[in-house]
Amino acid sequence: YVSVGKGFETPTQAEMAYAPGGSEGFNFGLKPATSKQVEIGLKALVGEGTRINAALFQITTDDELVVFESNEGRTSYQNAGRTLRRGFELGLESQLSKQWSTQLAYTYLQARYDRDFTSGSGTSAKQIDSGNYLPGVPKNTLFGELKWQPADWVSTAFEGMYRSKVFVEDTNDAKPAPSYSVFNWR
Repeated sequence: YVSVGKGFETPTQAEMAYAPGGSEGFNFGLKPATSKQVEIGLKALVGEGTRINAALFQITTDDELVVFESNEGRTSYQNAGRTLRRGFELGLESQLSKQWSTQLAYTYLQARYDRDFTSGSGTSAKQIDSGNYLPGVPKNTLFGELKWQPADWVSTAFEGMYRSKVFVEDTNDAKPAPSYSVFNWR
């Protein structure tokens, strides 16, 4: 399959609540973020009980909404030019037997600023370089689940999730948050 789409994200009230630079009033200078997405994928049944989903995607966003500065509990926002997200997703679902099933999903995502911009004002102004990673977005995510369902009304499963390190701010200079894994039994 091939999918092409456009997105439109207006600033929220919280993002507009404070004008940049500590001035009073709303931030009416924010523009909506617009995006274009292209995805090419494959969905296939393998055998009687296994389904594979694979996709390559790219999302280009103009006027991405990002933090301008945060000072004494007041956070103001700005438009950051262009961002680029490229990635790959692979999913596998398999019915091993009547009562046992498994799922596995992997995502590789490169989310970067595609243009330079300046964040903050005065002495706190920082140059954000094109190519920096967007903060809070892991490059690798892996999820797996093994489920036992002896009847329609009862099931239990063991799940695991891994996320790679994430940058915590726009310059990517601060120490990134480390990767982590979480395991659940439900």
